[in-house]
Amino acid sequence: MNIRVNGCLVSFVIVSMFASATSFASGWSGIQKLDSLQVTGIGGIMVVGVTGDWNNPDGCDDSSVIAIAPENKFFNRLYAATLTSYATTGDVRFFLNGCVAVNGRLVPKIRQVQVFSP
Repeated sequence: MNIRVNGCLVSFVIVSMFASATSFASGWSGIQKLDSLQVTGIGGIMVVGVTGDWNNPDGCDDSSVIAIAPENKFFNRLYAATLTSYATTGDVRFFLNGCVAVNGRLVPKIRQVQVFSP
């Protein structure tokens, strides 16, 4: 009986370790200048592009763009800061956490924006 209990405990610990690693995989995009902005007609997701790829801390399908999901309660502020960076050609970096579906592929999800003066 002790073996079975320990076996279950070990399984739980192993599953918890993988879940924790996935939950905490996040990080900064790196500082870049924006090349493109697009707001999709379906779902209102804002897609941000640069030359090259973004950092992809969560291993999403595609790192050529990153996106702000409209269900984020700070979507308007994130959108405004991103648009300001694009309009002023200033440098910007994003804190990325998770993935969001854009046109059938998963891309890194924006959680924070940091804009630098040009």
